[in-house]
Parts: sequence; structure tokens; C-alpha cells
Amino acid sequence: MRERIESILQNSFAPTVLEAIDESHKHFGHVGNAGFEQGESHFKITIKSQVFDGLTRLECHRLIYQKLGKIMPKIHALEIVIL
Repeated sequence: MRERIESILQNSFAPTVLEAIDESHKHFGHVGNAGFEQGESHFKITIKSQVFDGLTRLECHRLIYQKLGKIMPKIHALEIVIL
């Protein structure tokens, strides 16, 4: 899943910085994580792209969610850091 996220974001935004970290291991067993104990459900994305220049943080997040749309049902939590 991490590789898929990075591929989608790379192809969509041509970022100069891109890192997707699987943080699922930090969330095993917590409420709301039912069914995701197999991992690859919690991610932190750090990204920098010229596409985001002049956009608000909310606009950047919306673009990212739009591009990840088809795989979002498989992701329980997504932290996004825009540089």
C-alpha cells in the first residue's frame, strides 16, 4: 500500500519531497482499528510540490484525497504534512 500511495502521488504531483510512512504498528488494537490489524492502514505522508504553491493547506489535502480516492477506503488514518 505504501508503494501504491507513493506511486499515485509521484505521478500526480511530481513532488520534490515525498515520503509515505506506514505507522500501522502504532495503532494495533485501538478502537476504530477493527479489521485493520493486518497493517498498512495508518500512514503519514510528507510531500512538497510546486502544484501546492499558493494553495491553502485544505486545498492541498483535498487534492491528495482526490488522487488517492480509489484506495482511501483501505486507509484508516492519513496524516499529511505539506512542506
